Amino acid sequence: MDRKKRISNGKITWIAGLAVVLFVIVLFVSNLINSNKIINQVESMREHPLKVIIASGDVETYIKEMRIHSEKLLYNNNNAETSRMEKSMESLYPKLEKSIKEIEEKTLISKGKAAELYNIFSKIKKEHIAVIDYGKTGDRSYEEMEAFQNKNLNSLYSKMEDLNDNILVSAENKFNKITETAIYNKNVSVFLSIVVLILTLVAVAVYQYFISKQHELINYKNKLFDIVSKNIDNAFYIKNLKNEEDDYISDNIKNILGFDGRELLSSDFGVISEYINNEEIEYLKDLSEKNVDSNWSYSFIYTNPNTNEKKNILLEYYYVRDKDIPVVITVFTDETERKNMQRKLENALDNAERASIAKSEFLSRMSHEIRTPLNGITGMTLIAIQNIKDEKKELDCLNKISISLSL
Repeated sequence: MDRKKRISNGKITWIAGLAVVLFVIVLFVSNLINSNKIINQVESMREHPLKVIIASGDVETYIKEMRIHSEKLLYNNNNAETSRMEKSMESLYPKLEKSIKEIEEKTLISKGKAAELYNIFSKIKKEHIAVIDYGKTGDRSYEEMEAFQNKNLNSLYSKMEDLNDNILVSAENKFNKITETAIYNKNVSVFLSIVVLILTLVAVAVYQYFISKQHELINYKNKLFDIVSKNIDNAFYIKNLKNEEDDYISDNIKNILGFDGRELLSSDFGVISEYINNEEIEYLKDLSEKNVDSNWSYSFIYTNPNTNEKKNILLEYYYVRDKDIPVVITVFTDETERKNMQRKLENALDNAERASIAKSEFLSRMSHEIRTPLNGITGMTLIAIQNIKDEKKELDCLNKISISLSL
């Protein structure tokens, strides 16, 4: 049951970790897409409705300037004033034409309105020529000049202003629409970011919870392993043949070999060779060289360097592969007490066997010594019964029975 629970927790941890990665990717992609949309909309605003609004505002300004110059002819229509108007118009026409072309190029609405605006501008230029020619005589009255301008020019001004206002309103509406879309995309991006962030935090919390549970389980097992390893007669040395940094040696190794782990690892266990018989050392070397990738065991006599006590040490060698990583596990076991107990049991068994033999011999001898007089008594009793009327014979049998009992 615990194993199934550990497997389930491991799957949940893996799924939570994967979910965190997916949520982060979704957050990044969604933000990237919405950012691109917003950037494109800002670019669209900058390149189209915004420039149209600016150009339309310039057109409105230039129309007002033309109106002012036209109105000046109402009060002073002489050659000097008409010349000033001609020069002013020559400077205004290129600016106005440039603004109209800007509207035509950047507008996102019907191109026909821009063309119509340019057509009105062309008519205004012709009317300017007519007004200037009409006012060059210098003797036109205010009413005459006003009536001449009202006939065509002022209506063209108004028509151009109305059309320009219509273009301006359309550009502003387009600008507002793009702005609303950008705000909507921003809100969607913020909403998605919040949702993904919440989901990510939940996934991280789940991941952290199960990771912490696994760490607690690992720490608990490590603690149990340390407790067990310190209180048993087995010491472990786990060697990673590919990475020595992963080597592990149990703390209770000093209880068995008299050296701590650092001393043993720094000398590659060479320090214990002084406390083992030379023949056994050679045998161990030969055994380990010939059986590198197989399991084997060997028992030898070891003199503890701290107590000078001779101990029976069992060395067990195991070669395993953990995910294609070769690992050697060496187990040192102090068999001294077990060997002593075995010898005591063997001695006790030998003594018990000798006692059993002595008992059997005693019983056999006693059985023979008891059986001999009993046989004589039984025989005399039968003879006496057979000669019950012969008192002499019967008395003789009773005397002999009495003699056998005394023996």
